[in-house]
Amino acid sequence: MNKQYGGATTNTPDFAQVKESVKTLVDHGGEAVNEIKSQISEVSTEARDKASAAYGELVKFVNEHPGKSVALAFGIGYVAMRIRTNFLFPFVVIGGLGLLVKRKLAA
Repeated sequence: MNKQYGGATTNTPDFAQVKESVKTLVDHGGEAVNEIKSQISEVSTEARDKASAAYGELVKFVNEHPGKSVALAFGIGYVAMRIRTNFLFPFVVIGGLGLLVKRKLAA
């Protein structure tokens, strides 16, 4: 719809056109949301299946090797405790990782 104001013409869209444009945008947005929901559902199902399989393997390992399991748990706990209580350890680890990345990028 064109309106004239003192010799100047302005183009103002018709209300029906604006309504149709908004409806189209909302429909496309709804389709995108549904696609994202289905992807999230697929990923969560896959993650749940992998976690369940990993848990089953862990239980099997613990049942077959109880001594090794206790030693691994102790070792992991000790390293975690050292990281948490030693002020310099995280900086050393981060520096070492940075050095490795730098060497990989230079190669």
